[in-house]
Amino acid sequence: MGPWDPAPPAPEASEPEPKRRGSRLWVWLLSVAALVALVVFLVVYVAGASFSLREVTYDDHSVDMEIIEPLPPSAAPPAVPSPPKASVGPNGEVVRPPAWVKVPVPVFPTLAMRRGVEEGVVVLRC
Repeated sequence: MGPWDPAPPAPEASEPEPKRRGSRLWVWLLSVAALVALVVFLVVYVAGASFSLREVTYDDHSVDMEIIEPLPPSAAPPAVPSPPKASVGPNGEVVRPPAWVKVPVPVFPTLAMRRGVEEGVVVLRC
């Protein structure tokens, strides 16, 4: 349709349907009755229900552990070796032997202990 076309004719008005007041009243009454029945059911259900906390017990027997006795303390601490002496390099520089900033302590892996491994290889990178 372009701007030059006349406007379409207005639809003819149809006769209004007669109002049914009785059917609306029945729908309203049934809705209220269903709501009241639902509330009564919920009150009776909640009143008859017993609410209690469920007791939970925990069992620590799922882990198989072997307790290892600690070593008795020795009377004297282990002797610390004297550090090696520095030497002179080919260009006259002082060459000192390496020294530990922190001495590594071996830690046995937990997974290996669980599997019963008693020996293995360790790589220590310095």
